[in-house]
Amino acid sequence: MMTDVTPQRPVWIRINYLGISAISTKDQLFSAEVLIEARWSPQRGEEANHFDPKLVISNLESTRKETFWHRVETTDRQTLVYYCWRLTGEFYENLELQNFPRDVQDLSVCVSSELHTNEIDLLIEDQKMATIDVSNFRVNQEWKLFKHVESNKLPGTSNCDVELRHTAGYVIAKCRVVRRSQYFMFNNVIVMFCLVLLSFTIYAFDPLYNMSRIGASINLLLVAVAFKLSVSSDLPLISYLTYLDVYMIGVILHLCFNIIIFAFLSIIRDRTDTALFVDKLTALVLGVTVAMAHLIYAYIFIRKTNEPIKEMENRDVLYVNAMNRLKLRRRILKAIKVIIVQNSTIKIWRAQEL
Repeated sequence: MMTDVTPQRPVWIRINYLGISAISTKDQLFSAEVLIEARWSPQRGEEANHFDPKLVISNLESTRKETFWHRVETTDRQTLVYYCWRLTGEFYENLELQNFPRDVQDLSVCVSSELHTNEIDLLIEDQKMATIDVSNFRVNQEWKLFKHVESNKLPGTSNCDVELRHTAGYVIAKCRVVRRSQYFMFNNVIVMFCLVLLSFTIYAFDPLYNMSRIGASINLLLVAVAFKLSVSSDLPLISYLTYLDVYMIGVILHLCFNIIIFAFLSIIRDRTDTALFVDKLTALVLGVTVAMAHLIYAYIFIRKTNEPIKEMENRDVLYVNAMNRLKLRRRILKAIKVIIVQNSTIKIWRAQEL
């Protein structure tokens, strides 16, 4: 017995970002309005809107508003069907926070299909580029939006199972943002740096009064821990340290080391000359060490966080150049069509004259 096998249908996907309204670091969500266009050619004898690609967005958490419509474009050579899906919602994004508070984040929309991989082949739209409306970016106080959109395809496998939500591959569009770090620098880093400076003023106490030194150091330590907890409350639970975590933990360790030194000086305070010498030596060594640590940290932080920012800026340039080339190609094709139509009209006119 012969069985009908549905041929695999290629469907080209384009994802456009119409606006981004909010980015939540703690919840790892971003709110956006997107327009998804699916293009395919109907089979012979098939109605234009008969086929349903059954598109799904795998990282969509919630939807506030959505609309659907079809558009058919017919030329002399072929008929194209466009399925358009415009929605506003919240999308999940696994944020990479190693470079926090100067981190670059991907904001991605992952489109797939509930059809089996043998029925549909999701492809990246090659006639038009994915776009983003930079002017409709509403969180530019905390973030800076890059101009490019990058589209990738993750292919499916032959043993996909729709019931397990294994679908026929994914088309992923990514736009990028970089966090503006001024807020965290002024409200966290500078405050912690002031605590480090204040810790050196404790050495103005006479070594005979180390209990006062320890009490003042513990107060500074409690303030530093409170700032560390306040920053952690704004971040998701992650298994690694951010650059801001490293700096804050370094300050806390410095304050703890101060307390240990003052406790040690309390043991030898009866030997005044030795206690004064150790006290001055400790302050000098600790001051040089802290200064070198800050310089090394600043160098590594700036260099490491500049690399992804520079890369995204270079991708902006490549994206703009590709967009200009595509526009130029369309103009050339349009001009060629006009010339062909004009030549055809002239030939018809001359034939009528004859």
